[in-house]
Amino acid sequence: MIELLFQNTRRLNPVKFILAFLLTIAMIFGSTQLAPVTNASSNTKIVVMLNLQDVTDFAAFDKQMATLKSKGVYGVEVDMWWNHFEPAQGEYDWSYYKNLFTHIKAAGLKISPIFSFHQCGGNVGDTCNYPIPTWVWDLDGKEQMQFKSESGYYDKEYIAPWYDEAVNLYDGAFKSFAANMTEFKTSFEKFHIGLGPAGELRYPSYNFADGWQYPDNGYFQAYSGAAVADFQSKMEQKYTDIDALNTAWETNYTSFSEVQPPANGDLFYSSGDYKKAYGVDFLTWYQGTLENHFTSIITKAHADLDDTFGVPLSAKVPGIHWQYSNPDAPHSAEHATGLYNYSRLLDLYKANNVDLTFTMLEMTNQANGNGEAPNYSKPQTLIDEVSQMAVDKGIKLEGENALPVGNAEDYQTIYNVVKKYNYDIFTLLRMQDVVQANGQPTKLLDPFVTTLTLGQLPQQHVSMNIYDPEADPVNAKVFIVGNSNSIGSWNPDNAVPAEYQGNGYWQVNIDLKATSTYEFKAIRKDTSNATIWGADPNLTWTVPYIPGGTAVFKADVQKTNQDDAHKHYISGDVVLNGSTPAGTTVSLTDANGEVLTANYGEEKQSSNGSYGLIANANDASKVKYYFEVPRGTYTLKVANGSQSAQMTVVANSQTLSGEKLIDKVPDLQLPAKEYAFTVTKKSFSTTGGVTASVNVAPTPSGADISNKVVIFMLMNGNTPVGINAVGASGSAAQDVSTFFNVTGGNYKLKVFVVDSYEISSTTNIGNVLAEPLVLQNNN
Repeated sequence: MIELLFQNTRRLNPVKFILAFLLTIAMIFGSTQLAPVTNASSNTKIVVMLNLQDVTDFAAFDKQMATLKSKGVYGVEVDMWWNHFEPAQGEYDWSYYKNLFTHIKAAGLKISPIFSFHQCGGNVGDTCNYPIPTWVWDLDGKEQMQFKSESGYYDKEYIAPWYDEAVNLYDGAFKSFAANMTEFKTSFEKFHIGLGPAGELRYPSYNFADGWQYPDNGYFQAYSGAAVADFQSKMEQKYTDIDALNTAWETNYTSFSEVQPPANGDLFYSSGDYKKAYGVDFLTWYQGTLENHFTSIITKAHADLDDTFGVPLSAKVPGIHWQYSNPDAPHSAEHATGLYNYSRLLDLYKANNVDLTFTMLEMTNQANGNGEAPNYSKPQTLIDEVSQMAVDKGIKLEGENALPVGNAEDYQTIYNVVKKYNYDIFTLLRMQDVVQANGQPTKLLDPFVTTLTLGQLPQQHVSMNIYDPEADPVNAKVFIVGNSNSIGSWNPDNAVPAEYQGNGYWQVNIDLKATSTYEFKAIRKDTSNATIWGADPNLTWTVPYIPGGTAVFKADVQKTNQDDAHKHYISGDVVLNGSTPAGTTVSLTDANGEVLTANYGEEKQSSNGSYGLIANANDASKVKYYFEVPRGTYTLKVANGSQSAQMTVVANSQTLSGEKLIDKVPDLQLPAKEYAFTVTKKSFSTTGGVTASVNVAPTPSGADISNKVVIFMLMNGNTPVGINAVGASGSAAQDVSTFFNVTGGNYKLKVFVVDSYEISSTTNIGNVLAEPLVLQNNN
């Protein structure tokens, strides 16, 4: 049997309580508040980009924002979709974004709006469908407004840069934003100006709808009437007469109207045209169109936004890493997107005082084939090239990941880049990868912040527990050996010895890298140091990240063939740590996603046998679960309210008892309750009325006390008869007092700390942040 025990960190999760005068306060949990995370070397701010979908549940969104803030995230980026804020020409509606910004501001996070003048949908990672407003395409024809590729495909995800009137449309949006968003001035960190498909300064050359497939170089987008006319015009401006062009290009055109972009992009490279005067002129013009587009829009953005808000502008350049090292068509994928001369482009950034946002910071050459065919991908080399160039030119850098990041190794790669080149900000795409819809952090949030802060994969203390009843602590000792240096690199001579714990149990306590996946095996060595390998398959474990805690792994060493004739009996206890048995639920999920679930007190039957969650007859602080199942891998989870814990169980025991193979599991611990504040008694008296004083102090993981409210509920016996709400001020521990002008009665006080109190309401005291305290004469 293998078990991976994920002992959750104590997370403080506010729960909204409704307080009527007859309500008894239930259990509640607070929230942790940390300082914003910065990298000690590069001062890189950590930002998270919101999900693509609109927010509809703002109560849940507030929890997500609180989680990000509590973990030290600096701010969030927000796409502002043109489709949303200008549904009709000249008629702006910022109400959704005002509401969204209000909630972000309330959480204490910085806001970086993105002017997203492109469509959402159709690009890598898109999970939405927000097209450009329909009225836009009524302004002119597609030959003037849309991109047209060499295949003849028309693209509508962004207005093509040859349509000059688009700049006035963007100008109107900037002006309207400035007139309507001044209340958020102090919360804005930076404005991101969308300049092309996916908000990036590029052409839509790699479009699935146009038949593109990775790692093809993509299609040039220079074939609309407006594009061809502009190419001809620019060549005429450069050469003046057709004979000069013919001399340079080795052609025999009779007029500039015969000048055309490459008819076939593949032939453009295979013929070597890209290196000739024609190819250089074409690629220079092709990028130059983007440069003119950049300058026109950025000039308007500075004019419209700078005086009102005084925050920097940023624009994104994509990381086009494939075909980078193709010997026959070098950089061809970059060229198709309009990226031909990075130095000249970055000079434009510097001249216009614009920060550079660059993508794909999580990618490495090694993970993408080291520049070999067919991808010819060298993302790391491109990142170094562009980043160093920006540093040399004095341009402030901001980075993003291109694809979802699923492990701390990729965060380490990101850290190495932002540290080396002193990136100002790193923005993680997207929030859904680090915070769940209910506001709870995913398993990646802590490694993300920790790695970006410390610059190394977080070390996790682990306890690896081995059950081998055949091993002899004198004559046959147990070792762990596996695929990393820390566990011997599969060399039995370097295997990690386990300490004997008695009754057939052995234990290894070491530090491993959190979120890393290890493959290993438990082995025996006899008195002559000969290795005895088990018959069971190699074990695999992705080490969970448990700050301050221990990750537990448990395995039975198998020496014989597996027994599939009998069912496995998985059983163990849940340590409640203050939670009540009622409301506790246990579930077991198999590798196919089939789930068995039992609430406390339930005993059920499945096709494989019985299962349930019942009282522990010997210990009221625990409850007992059991499942009869076939051999296999399962996820065991227990939950009570917002508290949960889980482990992975591989049912493969060979210990037969009666007709069942017994798989014993260590205690599964529900996280203990923890609050942001403590409340302690200073004084209490019922002479001449009821007077009381308490001290309110933040816990080590708590926030400051400013703007919090202390609620005193006066009770006559067990009946609430009055409430006083006293505002706290400052940020340190402090005494808070109250007085009730009452006589007689058997009075006591219940005291709570909350984050808000509606004075006009007798039913709403917001989030309760401290364990309630009862004051009476006998305490």
